[in-house]
Amino acid sequence: MEQIADAAPHYRGHVAALLASFVRQRAPWPPTRPPGEVDAERSRYTGGLRDDVGGAIAALSRRSMILPGDNIELEKVDLRGAELVDRDLSRFCFAGSNLDGANLTGCNLSHTTFADASLKNANLTGATLTDANLTGADLTDTTGIGTPPAPHHTQAA
Repeated sequence: MEQIADAAPHYRGHVAALLASFVRQRAPWPPTRPPGEVDAERSRYTGGLRDDVGGAIAALSRRSMILPGDNIELEKVDLRGAELVDRDLSRFCFAGSNLDGANLTGCNLSHTTFADASLKNANLTGATLTDANLTGADLTDTTGIGTPPAPHHTQAA
């Protein structure tokens, strides 16, 4: 999908919307299947996410198909236990989503919406939360809020 967006820039917004829709369909919150079935499947995941969902989020976080100023609509998705370290998730909308136990260490979460989302036991250490919307979010036992992002070092030439 990224290659299509690179080869045909006029499709970038469409590709991003398609990937976001795919994530919403494959990882809905609340789950559409019985909880026991979902939990049994989740126990086999690496990095907290199905490979296809993780791949779609990774592609979106690289931002090559996201038009400047556009938001990525991932509301009501199940990202429990997701390993999303150092991702650029700025301008993503996770409203009503479940990110319990997610590792968002070092993420760019600027202008990201977490309205009414659950972030219980999530790790936000070093995440950039500039203008993030946390209205109604459940931050029970969430770590790292208020922890400044680590400085980015550049090597001298």
